Amino acid sequence: KIDGKTVLSDPSDYADSDTFIYFTDFVWQGESDRKITLHNFFEYIHTKKLSSYGFAHDSDSHAAEVKLSVDDRLTLGGIDFAVQYGADVRYVYNNDPVDFFVEPFNRRNILNPLITPQSVVLAGPQLNWSPVGGSESQLMQFGAFGQFKADFGEMFSLFGGARVENAQFKFRGAPRENPNQPPYTSGDKTYGSVSLNPVFKLGDNVALYAAIQNGTALQPGQTGGVNGGERNFVEAPFYEGGMKVSFLDGKLFASASVYQYEKTTLADLPTGAIDSDAYTSEGYEFEFSYSPTPMFTLVGNFGEQTSTFDGGFPF
Repeated sequence: KIDGKTVLSDPSDYADSDTFIYFTDFVWQGESDRKITLHNFFEYIHTKKLSSYGFAHDSDSHAAEVKLSVDDRLTLGGIDFAVQYGADVRYVYNNDPVDFFVEPFNRRNILNPLITPQSVVLAGPQLNWSPVGGSESQLMQFGAFGQFKADFGEMFSLFGGARVENAQFKFRGAPRENPNQPPYTSGDKTYGSVSLNPVFKLGDNVALYAAIQNGTALQPGQTGGVNGGERNFVEAPFYEGGMKVSFLDGKLFASASVYQYEKTTLADLPTGAIDSDAYTSEGYEFEFSYSPTPMFTLVGNFGEQTSTFDGGFPF
């Protein structure tokens, strides 16, 4: 058993990050229920990290996004719909210099507070910072989306949404600081995703719900880039169902759910190749919160999840 006070890293380890975020919303409200919003977003992140259990990183990335969305209400077949639709464009640049030689890997008895000399395995000559590895990548995404909420009486509501997107990317296996940069590898993918979420109210305090989602998700690298190209995009279907309850005038809230999700790469694999990152997870969860007074809240949860790699152990 490891004591909670045991430090599992070297005293010289550090991780510094500088972040700048800017966002604005310009809203136009019409005489009807229609509202048009122009969203603007910019983010810059610089991270420098040195760890005795990994490589040294000195990465920087920035992202810019513009999104136009329209909120409206309409009636179809006597059913009221609240809808939102729009389009967006997003650009992400990532540069991740990695030094494989600036630090050692420590293999030691973690119960021993001292690092003995024979437990230090050098990964290479101990040089000053020299970014000999890493990656540089750029990503441009164009998307269109729509979502809705429909109330079928007081007992049943339906939420749904869809998105289609084109991603254009290029990457190379060396950062811009490396004088021997290889040429960019480029590619593009067009994909979509859909979701459907029904909600059944069994009374004022009890509701059943389900979530069905199928589509593609972006899975960036460790520092936010797409240095894997197509492998940074995964198919990720998700299914969940459960119950939510509220009692004691809203002071007690509880829920129970079961779920399953999968992940497979969007990349075109060679004939006979195995997607080593594909997995399936399923589990269940119970949670509650109880607030008898405004000054006190008790929260608890319990769950279990099982994950299985479909093609065997990935590494």
